[in-house]
Amino acid sequence: MRLTCFLLLLSSLFASILHEKITVLDNATALALYVKGGTQGVWEYRGCVTVNEPSNTFSLTWPVDENGNSFELAEIGVSLEPIEECLQKDNKISGNKEMFAQRVALDLWNFLKSFTTGTETHLVVPKDVFDRWYEKFQTKFRRDPDFITRQVNVI
Repeated sequence: MRLTCFLLLLSSLFASILHEKITVLDNATALALYVKGGTQGVWEYRGCVTVNEPSNTFSLTWPVDENGNSFELAEIGVSLEPIEECLQKDNKISGNKEMFAQRVALDLWNFLKSFTTGTETHLVVPKDVFDRWYEKFQTKFRRDPDFITRQVNVI
């Protein structure tokens, strides 16, 4: 299950009132978004908004426990944090997206290799090979949206 969360800062200034104290989002601060599964789960970083990037769309996967079971409830939290910390976390997420793209490409390559016969040096595939692969990929994805990210040591 996926949640999509939109955070929008309507101006370059974000104010949070907490115990009659106002905290302003400045150039050194970011508003970080976290998700936690269940009441005992761990907060997982999902992204941030800043004065210079006041809106963003975050694709959130439903949290699961260590056995892969979905929690019955999830919490979404926000935190004011130093922008440098959030940028480091964002870089880690970008690396995960690159790994995801590599795994999709590997899935396609493995499908294409299934058309080889013997020790050929050339790959001859049907005209509709990409359509067939994409249909197969969609079927696997609909059945298990996390199948590609759970693969370990595949690259």
